[in-house]
Amino acid sequence: MTQSWSPPPRQPLKRLQVSDGLLMNAKRWRLAHQYHRLRQNLHYQSLNQSGIVEGLGVSTIDPPEEIRSQYRDRRWLQIQPGIAIDIFGNPIIVSQAIEFRLASENRSPKPLEVYLVLRYVDPDNLGHKQSGDLVEETFRLDEKTDPPTEADVELCRITLPAHRSTGVILPVELQPAVNVFQPQPCQPNFLYRQMARSHPQVLIEVAGIRHASTSPESEEKFAQFNALLEAAPGLAPTLCGSNSLESIRPILSPQTDTLGLEYREDALGLEKYHLLYWPVSGDPPLTEAEEFALRDYLQSGGTILVDAIEEPPDLVEVFKIQKELYSAIAASEKDPDLIASQPELIAELNALQLELSSQVSQVFPNLEILAQYSGETLESLIGLDCPLQRQPFPFSAPPIIQQKLTYLAVGGGVILSISNLCQAWGLNKNIILPRETLRSAQELGVNILYFAWRRKQLIQWQVALSTLSNLETRSENLGTAAEPVSHPFDLSKKS
Repeated sequence: MTQSWSPPPRQPLKRLQVSDGLLMNAKRWRLAHQYHRLRQNLHYQSLNQSGIVEGLGVSTIDPPEEIRSQYRDRRWLQIQPGIAIDIFGNPIIVSQAIEFRLASENRSPKPLEVYLVLRYVDPDNLGHKQSGDLVEETFRLDEKTDPPTEADVELCRITLPAHRSTGVILPVELQPAVNVFQPQPCQPNFLYRQMARSHPQVLIEVAGIRHASTSPESEEKFAQFNALLEAAPGLAPTLCGSNSLESIRPILSPQTDTLGLEYREDALGLEKYHLLYWPVSGDPPLTEAEEFALRDYLQSGGTILVDAIEEPPDLVEVFKIQKELYSAIAASEKDPDLIASQPELIAELNALQLELSSQVSQVFPNLEILAQYSGETLESLIGLDCPLQRQPFPFSAPPIIQQKLTYLAVGGGVILSISNLCQAWGLNKNIILPRETLRSAQELGVNILYFAWRRKQLIQWQVALSTLSNLETRSENLGTAAEPVSHPFDLSKKS
């Protein structure tokens, strides 16, 4: 998914108060024009993301003829003219091509990533004064070995190969990428540069839970969830996430059952996430500390998607009946002779949904407990008046994947999936599915992401400011603790 977005600072704008007889000097003139610049930048920051507007390609070239012989090598690049806008709303205009020599050397045994970036330069901040009545806004072209900062606009990145074990540094010979989707070392990589555009309305943070009880089969489900995150912006352009499950991996590991302030406070580390994805085999076992941590997370507006890896034996027969009813209803829609039986079939299906909800609560008692923390119980999605069925894509019936009907139960911030839904969130080399099935499964996945974002948004809007301040203070205290504390959630990042 795409880059994250941060709102502009909440600083009131100040403008010059003009009255008759006001003496206009250089300072007041700058203040008057500074107001309009800040207002314009605020407008851009509020509605758009930074990036490249047009142009600014990067090509490999032969060394210029006027360059000294010691620099006549295969390290030369040409930055093409173009326009970009940085995160603060400042325009960066490159009016003519720039010839640039890559100077970085890789002296480490690992490949080195080099970033080529543009940065806006305010002429008022230059050390020297420009002559004349007009000053030109300019920029800097930087070569960095650290990842770009928020003020940088990335043009491309180039991987320099590691030096040999003999200590000899390999010469850098830049060349165009043969496969632009898989650039090799010493080839420009444009896959990470951002284009200037409107920022998404829905910015969702997601994470995967790895528990001691998590089975090896869950790794495939994590990979499929990443495929959903990649597909989501194409299906719903207003939705994006700042991280994938590959870069943020909270680990839920059992600790002692002793409750303490440390456990309760550490749950605050989860509050940044809208959705936790948790593949499980059977009802997930929870220690008392983990239960309280998840309770706090749910009550703060978070959502947990629990994905059952196996269909519970106690529910196999009722799921079979449910699928037969859906098939009969679909057949009646196409056959004029059977259309009269449709109301009876729908009434039978609704009665089955109630029975199924009761059985699911018994098969998954720990999930039922978590749902009750929000004052609700796990109920079958179909038949509920729930945004999961409506936004942004409407569903009157769940998709059938590999001959299995998708079953979702919802209770508060807990969503239980008993199906092959995740198998259709991305291309799977072991499974061939029709495009209609893939699209239907992905749209339902987008509905789950949207539901998690919307739920947290609505709950946070009614939280008192004093409560939010206390939560931030407690989180800061945890981050500066002198000694590490044992917690049920480990939020360490893994690449």
